[in-house]
Amino acid sequence: MNIIYIRTSTKDNQEPKNQLKSCINMVGKQDYRLYEEQQSAWKKKQRPIFSKIIDLIKKGKVDNIYVRDLDRLYRNRKALVSFFKLCKIYKTKIHSARQDWLENIHNIEPPFNDIMFTFLINVLGWIAEDECNKKSERIKDAIRKTKTKTVSYKGNKWGRKEIPPQKKSFIKKYKKMNPEITIRTLAKKFNLSKSTISRILSQNHC
Repeated sequence: MNIIYIRTSTKDNQEPKNQLKSCINMVGKQDYRLYEEQQSAWKKKQRPIFSKIIDLIKKGKVDNIYVRDLDRLYRNRKALVSFFKLCKIYKTKIHSARQDWLENIHNIEPPFNDIMFTFLINVLGWIAEDECNKKSERIKDAIRKTKTKTVSYKGNKWGRKEIPPQKKSFIKKYKKMNPEITIRTLAKKFNLSKSTISRILSQNHC
């Protein structure tokens, strides 16, 4: 089975027809199934359509998957590496209109095509790890510590904003006056998380 996967972001007005045209040019006269969805491609986001494709891959039913760009699959590079490894296990070839160097790898005679594909996965993994390390360094560089607090490089306090004692006291008094009210209701009323409400109510001060 050949699959064309079209993904547009939820935050912009991307034109799916442009993606489809690029993919059809790669597929040529072969039959294909079109899967399309509007969703973010970050790892933590759930994509029902893409999850169906992964299930088909695991069942050995997908020979080729076509996208306009690899970021249509995942924007998180570590997640993309994992997907490449999955496709390698189930012998699904990934094709990207913008990363046409993939075709050069697919066209290499065996067993060197498999060697190069493994090398590609390792390179993507190294890049992902490097990006992760750089991000960590940027965060550390942005923090400035003093004797009493941790602040950003602009001098702003680092971390969650502290809830004023007056507000904490009011929440406890409100709960005391309305013993039947739930933590969920209090969280909605004061625009705080349920865990924050629970922590405030468990504190001894008034």
